[in-house]
Amino acid sequence: MFYRTIIFLELVLLVFCTFYMINQTTIDAGISDSFFSRGPSVAPLSMPAPTSIPIGIPILISIPRLQLENVDIQEVTTDSFGKMGIPQDSFSLGWYRDGVRPGELGSAVLAGHYDMSTGAPAIFYNLHTIELGDSIQIQDSNGMFFTFIVEEKKLYHFEEAPIDTIFYRKDAKRLNLITCAGVWDVTQHNYNQRVVVYARLVE
Repeated sequence: MFYRTIIFLELVLLVFCTFYMINQTTIDAGISDSFFSRGPSVAPLSMPAPTSIPIGIPILISIPRLQLENVDIQEVTTDSFGKMGIPQDSFSLGWYRDGVRPGELGSAVLAGHYDMSTGAPAIFYNLHTIELGDSIQIQDSNGMFFTFIVEEKKLYHFEEAPIDTIFYRKDAKRLNLITCAGVWDVTQHNYNQRVVVYARLVE
């Protein structure tokens, strides 16, 4: 599961460890000078400008490399301890709604379970197998689709994961996927590593 306190946001995942803009156009009807010379002045006609579709909340994700298609995305936020929430089940992803939406400038973050309490694989058990150049598609609540291309894949010790890079980088329209990895630490009730996949929007 991930959180940002005064010093840092710990990534804590106990049981998992995953436009277009329409240019406004005004069309004026052409009226010739000869027309005005023969009759009263007529105001140019105009068509209403189309409205751009706002980016909605992410609802579905597809990752061909992982053979995931139209997986549900749930909204998660921070709890009373400042930690990032987790998906309600092992086969959905949690979108950190206190950050940006996929398709917006900044880093949208999705986290998924690595395994279940029984040790059986969960949604992001194979996240580490994703390759650079792989595609990730997000569908939002307004019916828009966003395709991201994987640029980087990193493995961090859970205490050394770069929180600012994962959650707060704003140099591009990014999507970051996170899950646990490594060895289960019985004393900490936590996996000791994090897999982070960094992707950028195709525009």
